[in-house]
Amino acid sequence: MIHSLKCAPQYFAALLDGSKTFEIRRNDRDYKQCDTLLLHEVDSLNGATILYTGRTLIFDVTYVTTDPEFVLPGFAVLGGSVRRSAAAAMLSGEHT
Repeated sequence: MIHSLKCAPQYFAALLDGSKTFEIRRNDRDYKQCDTLLLHEVDSLNGATILYTGRTLIFDVTYVTTDPEFVLPGFAVLGGSVRRSAAAAMLSGEHT
């Protein structure tokens, strides 16, 4: 399944440069291994108006845990990776 989600700039940048290989999300979508996240960078998530930057990454989910020993109820930790071709295009200035 493909999920289209907002992503704050600091998390987007960490995914883009490869230093972050996971997402922590409310599990309101019943995330599964093999899902795909379309992560849309936004300027602000705190204001009344959400401004999209126009940058999007594709994140392939390879692992999901909702283990209550490590994850708050109602949340999921999603492990995976950014599609390198998409990341390479972003780093070179092209948009996906």
